[in-house]
Amino acid sequence: MEPKDEIPYGGDTTYPMRLIMDRYMNTPPHNETIKTEGKIELPEFEAILGSKEQFFYRNKMEFGFSNARWMTEAEIQSGKEFDNKNALGFHIPRMWDKILDIDKCHLQADPSNAIRNEVRSFANENNLTFFNPREHSGLLRFNYKTNNRAFQNSFTLIISISKDFSVVSKFVVNESGLFAFSKK
Repeated sequence: MEPKDEIPYGGDTTYPMRLIMDRYMNTPPHNETIKTEGKIELPEFEAILGSKEQFFYRNKMEFGFSNARWMTEAEIQSGKEFDNKNALGFHIPRMWDKILDIDKCHLQADPSNAIRNEVRSFANENNLTFFNPREHSGLLRFNYKTNNRAFQNSFTLIISISKDFSVVSKFVVNESGLFAFSKK
């Protein structure tokens, strides 16, 4: 698995096993249980094919915004005061209120990384508030991305808890698929 200095699954060490289990759980023996126990007539299912790719194969991803990013033990022990604890990334397992800030996601191909990093930078530069899970406040909540390799395009959705569309409308996608931001 490369590169070793990065976290390919956002800290979810069970992710590869869950992919295998997802394939297993959707195989014909389980479909037969649905038919016999549930008395539901199902069409014939083909076997689920796994991806040939180990990295950059996901077409849809969800990243969370948080004003409480996961801090490393070294950061905590340093005694340094961090002014910006905003994060855009994945939830830490068993830590509902912490987000691991992701610079490079190995699950989804570009332009996903470029867009996510530009969204984070723009939000920080313009003092847009990131979600606070303890107070249920903050402008930015989720960032969904889909990549369509067949048509070579992507879709980005930013979920906000604000009704102030003048702030949210600052995010505009240009024709190349990268973000262009309005400073209005």
